[in-house]
Amino acid sequence: MIVRLLRQIFFRNPASVAYWLLAALAGRTLYYMLELHFMGQVGAPTGVWGIYYDDSYFAPVRNFIHEGSYTPDDRMPGLGIIYLPLALFFTPVKALNIFILAQVLVSALSVYVLAITARRAFNHNFFFYTVFYLYLISPFTAISDSSPASESFCTSLLIFSTYYFQKALDKNRIIFFFLSGTLLTWASFIRPAHFPLLIIFTVIGIVSLLKSKVKLLSYVFIYMAPFLITEGAWITRNYFRYHKFIPTLHSIYLASCKDTYRYPIWQLERAWGLEDWRIDWLTEKDNGNILKENVALPYVVYTSKYNADTMRAFKMFLNRATIRYAYKRGDETIYVDSVSNANRRIIEDRCRKYIHSLKQEKPFQYYILSRLHLITDYFKLSVFSNFEEPYMCTFGAITYYFTLFAGIAGIILMAGYCIRLERQSLFAFIPLYSVFIHPVIFRLAQNRYFVPSYPFLVVCAAYTLYLLYCKAITNKSIRSRKQQ
Repeated sequence: MIVRLLRQIFFRNPASVAYWLLAALAGRTLYYMLELHFMGQVGAPTGVWGIYYDDSYFAPVRNFIHEGSYTPDDRMPGLGIIYLPLALFFTPVKALNIFILAQVLVSALSVYVLAITARRAFNHNFFFYTVFYLYLISPFTAISDSSPASESFCTSLLIFSTYYFQKALDKNRIIFFFLSGTLLTWASFIRPAHFPLLIIFTVIGIVSLLKSKVKLLSYVFIYMAPFLITEGAWITRNYFRYHKFIPTLHSIYLASCKDTYRYPIWQLERAWGLEDWRIDWLTEKDNGNILKENVALPYVVYTSKYNADTMRAFKMFLNRATIRYAYKRGDETIYVDSVSNANRRIIEDRCRKYIHSLKQEKPFQYYILSRLHLITDYFKLSVFSNFEEPYMCTFGAITYYFTLFAGIAGIILMAGYCIRLERQSLFAFIPLYSVFIHPVIFRLAQNRYFVPSYPFLVVCAAYTLYLLYCKAITNKSIRSRKQQ
């Protein structure tokens, strides 16, 4: 009786859509409420039910409404499409609150969709239950639902795109290819680094469609049509505005940062294999100086052009050259550092020379070891760094690292799928692509960039658990036959 009741509660038929959606909504709402309870409204304007508000996504939309110009265009308009109707009919605070609640609702839907997608791809209910519960209880992605930024919606759209892609391969219906391409294009207009995923999806789709007698070119064209239309419109807009070819953005950095002394320092740090503003030789903002003078860099980054004494002098120069001022963002005080144009040119010149000397004298360190270090930083859990509740941090770390290691094992075990470019390989290729594009190509190692790829690592982890489950069942069957 109890076993039957537990099975009915925790292992109900995956087709019971309403039941699973309510369970997912309860889980995502719980995380949302816990985050607000423990963290309050850190970094958000007064009255906003969220944390770490990034106005660079929303200010261009308000400017578009009031002035007819999408500026500053440091971000692509993927989130702006969602925010625009809200900003038209509601006050800024109400618009952001509705935006955040929409993130929670869509995120809850994505939990169920991810589970049903995994079940469709691997044709076993084990994947539905494992993926649903493992993704639901993990706060790594859920924590982004309370922040009006790019992570939450981009993650959900990537999941929805994969769902329709798998469904399209099953049904061979053009509408599902079109929906998948539209959703992936939308996700890429939120996070431009995901545009090359269109190539991965397309190649896997072509390999799968070759096995069936369909009009291949028409399917590929329909899949790519949303990207071709929207990207073409965006390129045209940029050409008329800036008179040059800009397929995504001017830079991977915000213009407000790229035009300051911080940009060359970031380049130098990443050449060393250190994440920007996360190392000890550059401090945060509390002690009046932006630089610590008592912290040495790893000796492997030094060359004949600069050593510990050189960098100590560089730190002292930056301390003297930097002008600091502060402003309020919500209830938080933000400190901004600035230097004169002459000093900025000195900083740019020194950083350029240091990077050049590292390339010339220690190419293995620059091209290989630094990237390996960035990859390890990329996987290092940091999204809970400001979470004040230790139990949540501990639970989040346990679920994250369990999924990470089981997922990496799953990717290795799925090598056969990947070599044959089968539809299941998509779950492995998305996390692999994320590692390739962020820490390897762009040298960006912030852990939050991994959030959109994390759900697919959950599926890879489920694959590892599924093989262990199958092995356990096989061993149990063998022992039973021996006993007979």
